[in-house]
Amino acid sequence: MKSIFIFPFILVLSSLFSCGHQGYPSSLLIADSLCEANPDSAIAFLSGLSSHQSEFDDDSRWYYRLLRLKAKCKAYIKYNEGDKVEAMAVLDHYENSGDRNLLSRAYYYAGSVAYDLGDAPAGVEYFQRAMDALADTTDLQFRSALNFRIGFLLLNQGVYAPSLDYFRTSYHLEQIRKDTAMMVYCLEKQAFAYMDSHKIDSALLYFNRAISLAKTQRNSLLVKQITASLASYYIKNSEYSMADSCLAPYMEYVHDADKMVFYGLMADVCMNTGRCDKGNMYCLYLLDKGDVYFKQKACRLLVMYHSARNDVRNASRYIDLYDKYTDSVRVIEAADVVARMNASYNYSNYKTKAANLEVENARANMWKMLYGSLAFVLAALLIVGLLWVRKRAKAREMRFEILKRDMAEHSDAHIRELEGRMAELQLKLGEAERHGAQQAQQLVMQQAQLEALVDMANRRRSIRTTIKERLAGSSIYMMVRDAAAAGAILSDSAWDELDSFVNELIPGFKASLYGISKLSKQDYHLCLLIRLGGLSGTDMATVMGRTKSAVSKAKTKLQERFIGSGREAGNLDDFIASL
Repeated sequence: MKSIFIFPFILVLSSLFSCGHQGYPSSLLIADSLCEANPDSAIAFLSGLSSHQSEFDDDSRWYYRLLRLKAKCKAYIKYNEGDKVEAMAVLDHYENSGDRNLLSRAYYYAGSVAYDLGDAPAGVEYFQRAMDALADTTDLQFRSALNFRIGFLLLNQGVYAPSLDYFRTSYHLEQIRKDTAMMVYCLEKQAFAYMDSHKIDSALLYFNRAISLAKTQRNSLLVKQITASLASYYIKNSEYSMADSCLAPYMEYVHDADKMVFYGLMADVCMNTGRCDKGNMYCLYLLDKGDVYFKQKACRLLVMYHSARNDVRNASRYIDLYDKYTDSVRVIEAADVVARMNASYNYSNYKTKAANLEVENARANMWKMLYGSLAFVLAALLIVGLLWVRKRAKAREMRFEILKRDMAEHSDAHIRELEGRMAELQLKLGEAERHGAQQAQQLVMQQAQLEALVDMANRRRSIRTTIKERLAGSSIYMMVRDAAAAGAILSDSAWDELDSFVNELIPGFKASLYGISKLSKQDYHLCLLIRLGGLSGTDMATVMGRTKSAVSKAKTKLQERFIGSGREAGNLDDFIASL
């Protein structure tokens, strides 16, 4: 999402499309004014006029239909397919026989409908036609708003250079009109375009220009809103304290339209400034109310949150959810390939392009469609493949990091470190009790937290030791050792017995492995032997009926699938032993 806070500048834009034309019934002029002041009331008012349409002449009836589209737009109600049919009918009327003064508005709402329905190129084309329809007028206000809307649409499509041209045009028109607030928003959007195209220095320059200009308005809310937008710049550069200072002043002004984006920024900031519990609260809100992008972000942050607390169960749960939402995002992004390609089209030449297309014969069009479809499919498959590889690599890296943290936090060295810190706290506590009760109370709380960590680490180490001892002392283990010593291959019934024993002692062992990657029967048998422990590579090769080098290669492939390449050989054993 390229606009961090939408609602404030929409309020300013809402004054740009009033069309109070003379010669229409006063009830329609009132409805037009209501669209600007109170869109919800305008919708209700227009619904009440529905039964009086027979009293209107033909021009007024079409004006009524245009106003219904306008009211829905002003109320920020997303258009649907039914609205598309209506918008096309209204546009056809004003293109052919209606009031020419309303043609540019008909194009504008046709573009708004197209954009809401996901057809960004058509939306930009209709907005461009709306500007062409204004060619002989001096309506700078509407022309500026159209340039701003086209720039905003292209920015959301990731087409940054053309979007900058439209924002600059809107800025210069607002300079002529002396509308400082709209000039501020144009500078803000240029900052986002530079930031998203990785021109960081230019982005900061335009953010600062927007803030400086806002300050000349003596409008503290506008200054706070633009400063809050600057937080996205600092988060992108991992300067979370600076981002926090930008967001804090705007917190009490957050509107429903801004809430999701604001909470997304706050979740990032809190998780990276030590306020993890508050960050967790924001993440849960995003997970409950957000779209798939916010849910994906929330899961990523919640994995960090629970991993830091050594809560492996919840961390694993959110890894699974993260993978699920990443898959959904991948599908959406693959579908956006064509939209992004089309959005980079040279819209200023669209009339010439359209005329050329009309004179092409049907056969040429058919081949173009076939080639275009093939190119889209290939591009989509390529993107899906690349995203799938990146997702798998990121998931493996996350699993490896959790393993390292888990091993470190339950090692003898870590427990000794915690016990040493407890001893230091005990000495400080003695000093504090002689100087001040408040400091002593804080130290007691810290001591209790350390004791809980030591106790948890010892209990988990004890559980692992118990499992290891039960595996090593079992009759199943002796059966496998005897078979290896005798050079015998395990029978199917022996493998089934080993499988049942391991999964009874460690519930979910098999499900955890298959949840990460599909395994062949031989790969799963190898994982069972690794989890049993105490077996050499030669022993494993013997009971599996394979060569030692084949087992070594199989372990290397499993390590790549589970935790990634470039790890030490023992990491696979440690990972499987951690399940």
